[in-house]
Amino acid sequence: LELSRVRMLLQAADQSSKRDCPFWLTPRKDFDGRQISDDRWQLTFGGGGRGNLLFQGDERDLSFGGAGRALLGRAIGDRFTLYAGAEFGGQASFPKDEDGNREQVRVDFELAVPVVLRYRMVNSYVELEGGYLANFSEGDYDVAEGFRVGVAFGARAPLARWFYPGAAFQILYDRIDPDEAGASTLHTIRLGFRVAIDLNL
Repeated sequence: LELSRVRMLLQAADQSSKRDCPFWLTPRKDFDGRQISDDRWQLTFGGGGRGNLLFQGDERDLSFGGAGRALLGRAIGDRFTLYAGAEFGGQASFPKDEDGNREQVRVDFELAVPVVLRYRMVNSYVELEGGYLANFSEGDYDVAEGFRVGVAFGARAPLARWFYPGAAFQILYDRIDPDEAGASTLHTIRLGFRVAIDLNL
């Protein structure tokens, strides 16, 4: 009785497959799943814009900019992925002079080398990151060094072609120790969104 009902179920599924199934995957012995990244190497690319709150000594200011990143990682089981890579970004601000007036645009650049730990759920994830940070300004290429820590909350769509598209909201804290003697440490809080593309290798 059980076998006959299993056979009937398979026949019904086969008859309705063209109507109910959007695609068909040819069986392969080495098939590890289409919508999962468990125990695989993965590339992720992302980029977007953000607003920045700057604190240096008694001064407070705002700036706006964006950044792009490329990370290589390895999924550990069905929940965690560990990434490392590089991010390059820039920001524009109108700093005040000694009289408190804003006159010209200042462009700063930063290079980050983050290590990112992602905790994956079904289609959403949480990321924690930290790493080295270098900062320099347009026209003044003396590099000031520091570090970055941050958290991001993201989601990605199902795999439709050969990549997972997604987006994330991020909160970052940057600390830059100036290379000038007597200058105050620069603290920056960055808030923004980035789009992301994940590729299983």
